Amino acid sequence: MLLNFYKDFMTTTGVLLLMRGTLGLLTAAILKIVKATEEADAAHEFITNLANDVKPNLVRKETNYMVSENNVAIAEALL
Repeated sequence: MLLNFYKDFMTTTGVLLLMRGTLGLLTAAILKIVKATEEADAAHEFITNLANDVKPNLVRKETNYMVSENNVAIAEALL
C-alpha cells in the first residue's frame, strides 16, 4: 500500500511539474505575442501620423504656387 502511494505521489508530482512547465511556456509565448502586437500597433500609428504630417507640406509648400487636382493626385500617389 505504501508503495502504491509513493508511485501515485511521484506520478502526480511529474504531471504537476509538466503542467507548470507548460504554463510557463504559454505565459512566455503570450507575453511575446502581446509585445509584438503593441510594437506593430505603434509602428502603424507612427507611419499613419508620418503620412498625415507630410501630406499637407507636399501639396502646399509655397503660397505662390497654384494647387491643381493633378498636383494633389501626384502628391497622394507618392504617399
